[in-house]
Amino acid sequence: MPSLQVHVMEVEGNNDKKKRPFKFYNCMADYPDLGKIVEANWCLHEGSMATIWQNLKIIKSALKKLNRKEFMNIAEKIKSIREKLKDTQGRMRNFNSPNSLFEEEKNLLFQLLKWDKIEESIYKQKSRVQWLQLGDTNSAYFFSSMKGRKVQNQITKLIDSNGNVMTNPKIRR
Repeated sequence: MPSLQVHVMEVEGNNDKKKRPFKFYNCMADYPDLGKIVEANWCLHEGSMATIWQNLKIIKSALKKLNRKEFMNIAEKIKSIREKLKDTQGRMRNFNSPNSLFEEEKNLLFQLLKWDKIEESIYKQKSRVQWLQLGDTNSAYFFSSMKGRKVQNQITKLIDSNGNVMTNPKIRR
């Protein structure tokens, strides 16, 4: 029987530029300029499968840019908005608060609600959990269930054809 070989490659240096698969999040469909982006990048108008494939590749690139520009670091955006909101509400405690602070608070609350919904939509899509439709929000239970899925999807050990259990990530022969 052939023995099982496991090779683990360790890459030194900066891993920030590793290629990640493109994921179309459902919340991107609500982006106001999505139709314009698709129209602007749909270059070839022939009906062959090759041209459709080329157009889809071009649109994928444009949507990746949109994703990086608008939908990256949502948790940090929410944290920043919450800090600004807290600061604004602290300044509103004065009796002589200008009306502009009330408008600023209203705008920040609107932004917070928008990004909370987007974050929830992304987590819902990532987790494939349907109970969010029943009104649950980003609770501790929700995040712990996502952690559980991540742990469940990890490979922690391998068993070769002889029944030997391998848990060490180094090369085995």
